[in-house]
Amino acid sequence: MKNTRLLLLYFLAACLFQYSCGKRDTGYFSYPLNNVALPPAVVRTDSNELVYFFGVIIDSNSTFTFRLTDLSQAIIDSGGVAITFKSSIVSLQTWYPLPIYTFQDGATVGVEVLNEQPGQVILKDDGSTTPAMDYCFSLSLPK
Repeated sequence: MKNTRLLLLYFLAACLFQYSCGKRDTGYFSYPLNNVALPPAVVRTDSNELVYFFGVIIDSNSTFTFRLTDLSQAIIDSGGVAITFKSSIVSLQTWYPLPIYTFQDGATVGVEVLNEQPGQVILKDDGSTTPAMDYCFSLSLPK
């Protein structure tokens, strides 16, 4: 009987511990993918602006439009836009320039620039749907 009580106590403690580690709400520790209401993260210096978009999925053979409010025609004409991307998987922290991202297992993702115009860049997926990817747009600001 004493062993049964001890076993029930361990079982109850395990259940309570498991419940305490669970999510309380959808997206409690993360954010929904491709939510346009999420502002990008922006890092600005005197000569450069880095704009980050996180967890973007581009469907198979389709496009995704990134809104970049500080992207001007002067920046585009000077070639001052550099785009890199990486997997949203936390352990994969290597940024690659477009158009090809290579995973550790050799699998690749292809994304190309379809259009650059003031205020936006449109990227196109070259093949199957991309996994969740993070994108960084480096804008060389005019002096």
